[in-house]
Amino acid sequence: MVPVLHPDGKIPRRRVYRRRAIFLLDVVSVTVYMEMLARGRVSAQFQCPDKCSGTFSRHSTFTREWVDYDCVAYTLIIVRVRCSECRGVWSLFPAFVWYRFRFSYRLVQSACWGMLSGKSSTEISDELAASLSPVVKERGQFRVPAESTIRTWVQWLGQRCLEPLIRRTLSLIARRSAQAARTALPLNEVRPALPGANLVHNRAERVLRICAALDGATKGRSNLARRSPHQLRDWACALFRERRQPLARPP
Repeated sequence: MVPVLHPDGKIPRRRVYRRRAIFLLDVVSVTVYMEMLARGRVSAQFQCPDKCSGTFSRHSTFTREWVDYDCVAYTLIIVRVRCSECRGVWSLFPAFVWYRFRFSYRLVQSACWGMLSGKSSTEISDELAASLSPVVKERGQFRVPAESTIRTWVQWLGQRCLEPLIRRTLSLIARRSAQAARTALPLNEVRPALPGANLVHNRAERVLRICAALDGATKGRSNLARRSPHQLRDWACALFRERRQPLARPP
């Protein structure tokens, strides 16, 4: 295949698509985010993450379906901004919306703990459907995760590619609290795969317990195994602060 040349004789470089995401870490409630959208206050009042001296201006918007802990479905408007210097376009995500996830982090965390405690994905999906509010059913604004989706969440948490993120989390815990780091270090060990044991489930449980350890180091809790509803979200936000890397599902 003969490359196409520009008029100046140069071969154009292939343009690589880059996902640019900025997380509004202080926006943790869908109600607050809706009010900010109505008042036009969703904006980027800070420097471009590419370290250029440009300023942001509103570029466009797109819609994103998001489902909260009670399986209530929302259609959110995500604002995109453009840098005046590098011309890069960034999407402004509120902290409660996970990049490339449709469901709430609380729902993901609760469902995964349910499977790790011995329930089947079908039982969890049926329980969520049975607990729907009659008002939500009448309006039709709900979405219950399928049993295959719940299994995918556990498999995602049990991936080997999350190992670097776990090590960074342990380093972050050590910088915040030495006592919490000594307590959390045994959580990093994966139990041996006994006959009939599921290694993916062991890894997924370790990730959730590391989230609990980070939550304990941040808020000074002695019980690092407590299942706070915000642990998984706070873990993703902490990683983004440290490495500017959103916790996303692989393609």
